[in-house]
Amino acid sequence: MDIWKSEVWKDKYKDHNVRKGLRLKFDRGIDEKLKTGFKEYCRWLRSEYTFPIRVPVYVKNFKKIKAMDGEYVFGTFLGPFNFLEEPYVRVAAGDFKESFEEMGEQAVYQYLCTLTHELTHYFQWLNNSELTQIGKERQATITADRIVQRYVDAKYEEKQQFLHKLEQSAKRREINESEIDKLRKIAFEDDVNNKILIARILEESKLIEREKILLRLTKDIDDVVRMEACNALSNSDSLEVYEALKEIASKDSVGMVRGYAIVALGDVAVEINKEKEATKFLKNLLKREKSDFAIIDIWAVLYCLGEERWLSYLLEKIDSSKSSERCEVANCLYGIVDEENKEQIKTILQKRREIEKSEEVIESIEEVLDEIEGECYAKMDIK
Repeated sequence: MDIWKSEVWKDKYKDHNVRKGLRLKFDRGIDEKLKTGFKEYCRWLRSEYTFPIRVPVYVKNFKKIKAMDGEYVFGTFLGPFNFLEEPYVRVAAGDFKESFEEMGEQAVYQYLCTLTHELTHYFQWLNNSELTQIGKERQATITADRIVQRYVDAKYEEKQQFLHKLEQSAKRREINESEIDKLRKIAFEDDVNNKILIARILEESKLIEREKILLRLTKDIDDVVRMEACNALSNSDSLEVYEALKEIASKDSVGMVRGYAIVALGDVAVEINKEKEATKFLKNLLKREKSDFAIIDIWAVLYCLGEERWLSYLLEKIDSSKSSERCEVANCLYGIVDEENKEQIKTILQKRREIEKSEEVIESIEEVLDEIEGECYAKMDIK
């Protein structure tokens, strides 16, 4: 039996007019992230469950709370002997900042589990649970994990629906302030797939706020998130973004991330008339770059910035022994093919196509050849 759904309490209150619901009261100094987490969670709880007599929740700015037996604990529930008197819950939240630094967004859910544990005692009290004290504690722990997981799943599904819907509509219109606020919140959470999707959604946006979110994502722990963020920043015309991309191109620990930053840097340099400076920067970077992926991207961007000799380096690299490098060369050529170089590129790629064994490389080569045949050349953005 789900103790939260039990209605044993109905007979208690049918002839009494009592205040209902779940209320939050915060001590001063409680972190705003945690306050928001509690408020959103309690809003969801109210939509899912009935609280037949009001239960205030006091979120205390202490690391632990002294229980009735003198023990210091993370949460307590007090249920009066008189069922018409309002019970209450206390949750200790004084060490949230330390927990958040260690656990990130998961720290919020840890406190939600504590709250839910104590609210389970509320429903045990309401429904005259006959479990032993040990049984009540065990039920509260299991129930708290289950309900918080339901909430997490519901939130994830809601975010997915929002992001996928926005991904489609953002191609036709600008993102509004309410939507950008939601994107900002989701971008600060832990889900990698959501952050990747956010970077793609923001690629075409012109809002100033989008650059702040994307710059934040370029510092993410996940390298794919950083790559997607760099790629999305290629549409920027900001000096701040230009300088940030230089930093990433020089110092990121992953070669593919540096490569994405290099390509975006070339695009931004053109937008803000920094072609000469970017050319000098990339030539210096080339002297110390060790990643073949990033080196290929440097050659491609230097060619796009007017240094024509680098095309021959790219075309020679199409015969690399590594399929990943051959694939990256083909991807770069897709972005730089034009009326002047198309015959040279076509000849080299057709020759390579005849002996290529990798399906991925073949597909990339055929995309370039189709581009040449269609004479609808891609812009400089070579990702």
